[in-house]
Amino acid sequence: PMLRRLLRSYARPFWRELVATIALSCAANAIALLSPAIVAVGLSVLGRLMGAEASQAGTGLDLNDLGDRLLNRLALPMIDNPTFVFALLAAVYVGQAVSVAGLNYSSSILSLRILTMAGQRVQRDLLLRLFSLPLSYFHRERTGDLLSRMTLDAHETGRGVGPLVRNALNSGLQVVGYTIYLV
Repeated sequence: PMLRRLLRSYARPFWRELVATIALSCAANAIALLSPAIVAVGLSVLGRLMGAEASQAGTGLDLNDLGDRLLNRLALPMIDNPTFVFALLAAVYVGQAVSVAGLNYSSSILSLRILTMAGQRVQRDLLLRLFSLPLSYFHRERTGDLLSRMTLDAHETGRGVGPLVRNALNSGLQVVGYTIYLV
């Protein structure tokens, strides 16, 4: 009941931002999962540039041939010009890295907005509660303790929840994505 009340009071007003943050994190993870594939294909093309033979694509749980398997599946028409393919893959890799950084930055900005706005709500509610207390309460409590509760405690309350949810989501998506590479 208490958690539900806290979520209703402090998270529900920002549901759009929360959904956008989750969507941005999912998109960043999906694009980040392309990185090993791009590098593997790039190394395969680089190997062909240096005269190495293309290996026969292995089956299942074999990451050694990931680049060759993907290169064969992509069936790039310009495979006759490995230098061009390598340069194209380098540009794709840079674009992928910039995209992931931009999405993560946007997600962080939204998370910071949620943290700030929820912290303001918590502080407002604490102030309203403090103002409703009798004057004798203020004579018993130390001023420094009251100020600490109003600032530091209110800010720290919501600070750990955002990273916890985001890291759990990111880790789960990465486990699923890298498992797909193995199959």
